[in-house]
Order: sequence, then structure tokens, then C-alpha cells
Amino acid sequence: MISVASLTPQNVEGVAAVERACFSTPWSRESFQKDLTNENAVYFCLEEAGKVIGYVGMWNILGEGNINNIAVLPDYRRKGYGRLLLERLIAYGEEHKLSFLTLEVRASNEGAIRLYSSCGFREVGRRKKYYDRQEDAILMTRVFE
Repeated sequence: MISVASLTPQNVEGVAAVERACFSTPWSRESFQKDLTNENAVYFCLEEAGKVIGYVGMWNILGEGNINNIAVLPDYRRKGYGRLLLERLIAYGEEHKLSFLTLEVRASNEGAIRLYSSCGFREVGRRKKYYDRQEDAILMTRVFE
């Protein structure tokens, strides 16, 4: 059974493991541990039978949501789990009356760009050589009405 839950001390290690499996320059376990005490940090974990298989995180700064990361373990991709996490974060934004959500995505990550676009995000700019000083980031924003 798949469930979505908030980040807790019990699932920090699982989130860090997903981070290591998905990113070439992963955030440390300590970064996630520290965000447990950050009142602006909002994280949701996707779990199957107690195992973290994905997560999404953002910082709520003055009513504006900046999505830091969204990741799903490779074996669980293309099953709608990324959408499930993103929709949970969008619901949080609506519930908390955020002005907008924003994120950066690699220009080459066509699947993620399609997902974000289908969830109401629109390209609003580019950050040249943002990733590893080589690849552009597309800045995407979803405005709440």
C-alpha cells in the first residue's frame, strides 16, 4: 500500500537514501534532519510498506513556495508517484493560501517538464548553466488564483 506522510525523524534516512539514488550531488542526511526544525520547510514522503520510495520538499517563505526537490526511486518511476507527490504539495499550497509555487528543472528533463506543465506550472525564465555549471535550468511557476 502506498501512502503519503510528512517528514519525521523516522523517515529522514529513507529520504536521504532516495536523494542519494536520484541526484549526482545529493543533499546530506543532516540537511533533511535540520529541516525537521525549520518552520518554513514542508516535506512529504511517499512510502510503500514502511519504505520511503519518494519525497517532495519545499520552503514556504512569506507565502511563496519554493520547491527544492522531488524524487522517486528509479524502480518506482512512471507509475504516477511523482504526480501524487506534486499534487499533495499543490494541495498544501492551496490549503495554506500560498501565492505561488516555483521550481527549477533541468532543461533536458523532458518528463519532469511535462509533469509540471500538466499540473499548471508554466515556464517563466531560465538560469544559464545552473546545473554543474553546464546545463540550463528552466524556472517554472504555478500561480494560485
